[in-house]
Amino acid sequence: MGVVSVRIRTRNDGSAYTQVRYRIAGRESSVSFDDHAEALEFDDLVGKVGALKALEITKIVVAHDRGLTVGQWLKHHNDHLTGVTAETLKNYRRYAAKDFPGLVDMPLTALTPDDVRAWMQGLKNCNGAMPAGKTVANKHGYLAGAMNAAVERGHIKSNPCEHVRLPRTNAEENVFLEPAEGIGSHEPAEVPQGVDQGDDGGGDACIEVTLRNRPEER
Repeated sequence: MGVVSVRIRTRNDGSAYTQVRYRIAGRESSVSFDDHAEALEFDDLVGKVGALKALEITKIVVAHDRGLTVGQWLKHHNDHLTGVTAETLKNYRRYAAKDFPGLVDMPLTALTPDDVRAWMQGLKNCNGAMPAGKTVANKHGYLAGAMNAAVERGHIKSNPCEHVRLPRTNAEENVFLEPAEGIGSHEPAEVPQGVDQGDDGGGDACIEVTLRNRPEER
């Protein structure tokens, strides 16, 4: 699924518009924009999430006056966190920068549980395999906390992570927290000192972290 062409056309009254042609399941269709910049934004969005999802997002964005993207909200969330260590915040910033490539460009209001599930299913460690259960739980917990904060501040109506179940691995790796224990809440997950953080050494080292709840001061 992707864009076939972007063309500037002229109406009978002489006004110009930009037509973006795209393909879904082998069938071509098009959407037109009076603003050429918006057409290019749509073209870019199709390249990132596909034509079908881009059409869905475009309708939502128009309805919500082009709100925050997921990436912008994660940055804001990290910038305003208190009650966490510098090392934990460092890891949160790395999560936001590297671990949600399919989500960060989406409008915050357009993020759905299906998007979160697709992100989780696409997670891979440095060897191309599914990460350990505790690693997935840690990243999901971070995203869930950030989304819960967005709910509290009125940016979204519900948390898209709330009903997304974590994948099951063998029991020794599982870190499954109930909502009251942190997953789906705004309480941050603590990353212990001395854990291999992966990218600081310039390599592709795997991340192994453990969840521990800490209160968040406001």
